[in-house]
Parts: sequence; C-alpha cells; structure tokens
Amino acid sequence: MVEFGEQLRSARETKGLTQKTLADRLYVSRQTISNWERGERYPDIVTLKKISQLLEVSLDDLLSGKEMVKVVEKKPVIENKIVNGLIAALYAVIVLSLFLKVGEELTLHYVHAYDKYAEFDGTTIAHSIVRSNHIFIIEHVVLMLVFSYGLYNAVRYMLTPGKIGKILMAFFFTFLVFHVGSNIYYEYVNYLRLREQYIVSGRGVMIFVMAMMIQVIIPAILCILGVVASYLCFIRGVKRRLWFNIITVVAVFKIIWECFEFWQWIKLEKYFATFFPTATLMEAVVAVKGIVENAVLMIAIYALIIYQAHVLYRKRKLASELETGEMQNATT
Repeated sequence: MVEFGEQLRSARETKGLTQKTLADRLYVSRQTISNWERGERYPDIVTLKKISQLLEVSLDDLLSGKEMVKVVEKKPVIENKIVNGLIAALYAVIVLSLFLKVGEELTLHYVHAYDKYAEFDGTTIAHSIVRSNHIFIIEHVVLMLVFSYGLYNAVRYMLTPGKIGKILMAFFFTFLVFHVGSNIYYEYVNYLRLREQYIVSGRGVMIFVMAMMIQVIIPAILCILGVVASYLCFIRGVKRRLWFNIITVVAVFKIIWECFEFWQWIKLEKYFATFFPTATLMEAVVAVKGIVENAVLMIAIYALIIYQAHVLYRKRKLASELETGEMQNATT
C-alpha cells in the first residue's frame, strides 16, 4: 500500500509543481508540504480536499482508509478554523462564568454571609446550605480547571478526540461526585429534619423516595453513562453510533432538565416577589441573575458536547467507509 506522503509527492511531480508552488496555492509553508511528504504529519480534511482538487487525484487514491483513521484521531475534532475559534470563544465564556461564580461564592464567605444566615436561622437546613455552598465552590473550581484545559487546547488548535474525551469524562465525573453527592446529603438532612418534627407517614416516605429518584438516582445514571460513552467514543475510538447517541441523549435530556429547573426557579422567585412583603428588588435581581446565568452556562456546555460528538462521529464514519472500501477492493 502506497503511503500518503509518497502519493502526494508523486501527484505533485506529475502536475509539475514544486513544494513551494503547492505550498503557496494551499497557503501553507514549504516545510509543511515537506513534513506531509515525509509522512511526519497529515493535513486536515479541508486541506486534503483542496489538495485532491489541485492535483486532480481522488481523495481515496491520495489517502488510505487506515491513514484517514490516523488523521481523525490526531487532528482536532473541529478542523474549520473559524468554527474552532467560535468553540474557543464558547470555552472562554464557560471558564469566565465559572470564575465569576467561584468569585461570588468566595466573596459571600469572606463577608460571612452564610455564617450569619445560619446564626440567625439556627436550623439544620441553614447549616446544610452553608455546607452545600462549600461543595459548590470546590465543584466549580474543578470545572473551571477542566474547561480551562479545553480553552488552552482550543486556542492552540489541539482539541483532538482524546483531549475532548478527557474533558467530558472529567465534567461528568465532577458532576457525579459533587452535585449528586451534595443532593444525597441535602435530601438525607431534609428527611431527618422532617422526622424530628413529626412521625414520617407513608406519604412522607414516598416523597423522600421520589426526591431521591429525581435529584440523585436519575442524575447519577446520566453521569455514569456520560463518563462511559465519552471514554468509548472519544478515547477508545469506538465507531458504533449507539454510544454517540447515548452522549447525545444524555446531553439533550440535561438541556431539557435545565430548562425545566429554570422555569421552576423563576416561578418560585415570582411567588416570593408577589407574596412576601419583605422581598426587595435587590434580592430579586440577584436571584434572577443567578438563575439565568446557571441555565445559560449548563445549556452551553451540553450543546458543546452534542456538537463535538456529532462532528467526530461523521469524521469517523467517513474514515471507516474509506477503510471498508479498500478492504472490499482488495478482495475483488
């Protein structure tokens, strides 16, 4: 089987082009052409199409299926530089949003806002809120570091499937450990508080079970599926559509859930603003701001996951079709 570098050099020489001439037409350096012909690097898919048009050779003749697989795994998932710039901008927005959240929470702790709340309220719920906000800070610091890694690689045009897989696995695992873990603690504390007030009836137990199902079990299942699917699709290189569909379903479900929670929080805020005489405009502004920011942040993250998985699946499918076509030609 003739390698890509040899095919490229042969096609270039057949057309009577020098490395410098071909480089100028492709808007790359002559050294880049030399690296391609020596087999040290591969061009992206868009450049490959331009090469096949300039040299008047088919993409199948220029690049074998096995080499196409290498290109998919070694090159950035998003090869269009304009789209990659938009992806980098989205990573930057996510990192900035997380940074602001961490800054806000640390400032609230610095001014002892949560300690005062617990002191005046004196309930278990107040102390659980203080505890959950400590977890909230740690969770968002970890996520900020994870997406900063993504931003760094997006800016450097190095977001390969393996790196995206690490980012997604870290994201789902962090959500599982901190968010789901804090929900377990909160629901358990809330159940103990109810038991202290009165004997929990069968209806109370049912409410607790439903709360655990909605706030703990379903999110935990989605996170575990997200970790496994991210590993198989992005790191192990699985080509089966099933696992890409699982990532998409998990992300879509989470977007729907975020929209539902957004609406519920807005309705609750409307109730407070309408029926609580002590409610102030500043409290409403702060609450609504936090609700909107969180919803937009999470929806942006899951939309990014869906897009990256969709692009990678299409590229892997193209590489698989080229490789399968070669195998069929070899047997006939």
